[in-house]
Amino acid sequence: LYTSGSTGLPKGVMFKHSNTLVTALWERRFYGLGPGSNVTAYASFGFDANVFDTYATIISGAALHIISDEIRLDLPRLRRYFNENGITHATMTTQVGRQFAQMGGFESLKFLNVAGEKLTPLTPPEGFSLFNLYGPTEGSILASGFLVDRRYRDIPIGRPIDNVKLYVVDPQGRLLPPGASGELWITGLHVTGGYLNRPEKTAEAYVVNPFCHDRGYERAYRTGDIVRFMEDGNLQFIGRRDAQVKVRGFRVELTEVEEVIRRFEGIKDATVAAFDDPSGGKFIGAYVVSDGQVDVGALENFIRSEKPPYMVPAVTMQIESIPLNQNQKVNKKALPHPQRKAENIVPPETDTQRRICSIVAEVLGHDCFGIDTNLFEAGLSSIGILKLNVLLGTDFDVSVKIDDIKSNETVRKLETLLLLSLESVSYELQVDYPLTQTQMGIFVECSSAPDSISYNIPVMFVLGQSVEPDRLISAVKSAINAHPYAKTTLFADADGNIRARRNDDAPVEVSVKEMEHIPDGGQLVHPFTLLDSPLYRASVILTPEGNCLFLDFHHIISDGTSEAVLLADIDRAYSGEELAPEAFSGFEAALEEEKARISNRYLKAKDYYTGVFSGCETECLPPKSPEKDMSAAAGRLTLRLCVPADAVREFCDANSLTMNAFFKAVFGFTLSRFTARDETVFTTIYNGRSDSRLSTAFT
Repeated sequence: LYTSGSTGLPKGVMFKHSNTLVTALWERRFYGLGPGSNVTAYASFGFDANVFDTYATIISGAALHIISDEIRLDLPRLRRYFNENGITHATMTTQVGRQFAQMGGFESLKFLNVAGEKLTPLTPPEGFSLFNLYGPTEGSILASGFLVDRRYRDIPIGRPIDNVKLYVVDPQGRLLPPGASGELWITGLHVTGGYLNRPEKTAEAYVVNPFCHDRGYERAYRTGDIVRFMEDGNLQFIGRRDAQVKVRGFRVELTEVEEVIRRFEGIKDATVAAFDDPSGGKFIGAYVVSDGQVDVGALENFIRSEKPPYMVPAVTMQIESIPLNQNQKVNKKALPHPQRKAENIVPPETDTQRRICSIVAEVLGHDCFGIDTNLFEAGLSSIGILKLNVLLGTDFDVSVKIDDIKSNETVRKLETLLLLSLESVSYELQVDYPLTQTQMGIFVECSSAPDSISYNIPVMFVLGQSVEPDRLISAVKSAINAHPYAKTTLFADADGNIRARRNDDAPVEVSVKEMEHIPDGGQLVHPFTLLDSPLYRASVILTPEGNCLFLDFHHIISDGTSEAVLLADIDRAYSGEELAPEAFSGFEAALEEEKARISNRYLKAKDYYTGVFSGCETECLPPKSPEKDMSAAAGRLTLRLCVPADAVREFCDANSLTMNAFFKAVFGFTLSRFTARDETVFTTIYNGRSDSRLSTAFT
């Protein structure tokens, strides 16, 4: 049997009689083929699926129905033929079979198999069983199968059939655990003899099986398909090893896009392909079939509501039918060449637009966009939003919120936003200020454990002998004076409300301590008194081993970013630089939040999240039992896996993830397995710096 080679030169796969026999025997047993069965020979004689149709039927005493070319793609006539001839078993290529299965109206059909391409999600038909089969020609056509018994987000290709063992391996040929993606190797009686007169290709694809030495399993066929074993033992097909598609740096599974398109009202058939972009990389082209005119704009909005912007096809073409090759697979070469929409790339017209374009280009890594281009479609990611938020706020010296960028997705809209924001709100100095909701949460937590140091943020630096203590003390004082929120004290007003008192004129206290040795943290870190006391400590420690700078701030007035800002300013002040007082601090941030909490925007957000969490189970962890030794119980429940930090960073970089998103996803998934729920609710911490003015503030 000849397969179409990627180079254009077909490869002749050498079959043995035993290869065909084991497939036919399994098929006869599994589908219960016998004299009363009517089986279609749908595939052409030169296609490997014809072997599947023909030989199992012959050895079972069943009737074989040769489907003529006249009705093969005329699905209504084909259904009529099925009903008139009592067809019970049929196998079709995925693209055609999926459509056929969804027609309904079958009177005798018991089993319909689809194979050859990835099956996009669908609701299983009624009245007969639909099987998603997988197998290359080199593996005697069939290696695994899966009954589509419900709608799956990603339909598996099932478990290995009789006389087949399947392995998922890494690029070095090592076995991978369940859940890990790798290349699929097929071993067993189904592995064919190799390629006719192609010894070099045979050596590449057919290798010694290192995992099993049983008779008949000595050789393995490397499929080039990327799969993974799921928890239930079924295989999930991910894609071809040599056909990974990246669009604007993001990995895209084309069948995901196709599945969404097929759900759009009026779409009868669809396929998706990737094409080289003249500007570099790839773009997605979609081809749709419909009885009426497809509203491409509405289709794109529908896809955008389901998938990220980079998965929206750059070109959508409506055609009469999806071209198929002689084996009834999608003939990608016969698809009309996609004509990209002439992008209305309008160059910047004003100085402000040019400044914005320069910043956006730095974030995106390219300048293939105009002032009216949707920046998310141009490649702006969630990480990019954070960077753009800071750069725009810093460059224009205005407040830019992350939501502002999401709702002003073009350079032209951003210009309008920035010009309106240039008139920034100013606040009169007040004697006391409110606390933010985050601060109130910390206050309540600390009040329940007043002796705890959990919310201390201490840092200590061992400095060289050349560092001048007096000069360092002066630099610390200058830096703290430039960030007056560091000198905040909390108090309870007459109504019992916790407020923040501003102490801009209070002197900065930096103690000097002489010690015989460099101290450890336990000697220096002590609980803070929350009310009516300073919430920071600063010390210069002199020892014969070296001088040290020790700083400790309570988390209610500081975080890691705050300390980084302060340390940078200490360094600048020590170098002799004059520090300007902070213009927007935690005081103003608290006033902004207080105002925001009574705004329509906040109320809408509150309603949205109330809807998101309605019906969610929050009590998901087992209650603690005082009678049991919880430390011992925890030991039995704990599984520690050591993963190199560099490997996690590389994974995050390769998939455009932040470390924060990665570990939250891991925790959420683990919690869902622990609680046996698909949805889990857990609390995470957010630094509250969505306003660009807070990106370099002490708060």
